[in-house]
Order: sequence, then structure tokens, then C-alpha cells
Amino acid sequence: MEDYSRVARSVFVFEVPSVDEAMNDLRARGVRFLHERPAENDSSRYAAFVDPFGNVHEIYEPRSGGTVRQ
Repeated sequence: MEDYSRVARSVFVFEVPSVDEAMNDLRARGVRFLHERPAENDSSRYAAFVDPFGNVHEIYEPRSGGTVRQ
């Protein structure tokens, strides 16, 4: 799959308490992730996955004090 962050598209982001736990749960249900391990930046940890229709979604864990902007 091309670099989804560089292609025009909508990406749904779901905030979760723990990206690691969410990844384990979703993998057990057959979800295919684009990241082997969560990616990180200054404000969060996240991992992207693809639904059966090819749409990209992310699970997102804010670092302490961070939240998803509304």
C-alpha cells in the first residue's frame, strides 16, 4: 500500500486508552496493521490499519495531557 499519509483521503482516528492493548485485541480479530509496532510522535502513539474496503483508520493514544482535537 502506498504511504497513506501522503495520499488524499479521509482517515478516521479512534482514541484508545492503550494502543498496545487495542492492537493485540484487533489482531486477534484478524485486523491487518500497517505498522508492526505503534508509531510515535511528541504528542501520541498510533497505529494504522486497513478495513476490508481499503480505507485506512488509526488508533491513537495521546501522551499524558494530550487529547484528540475536536
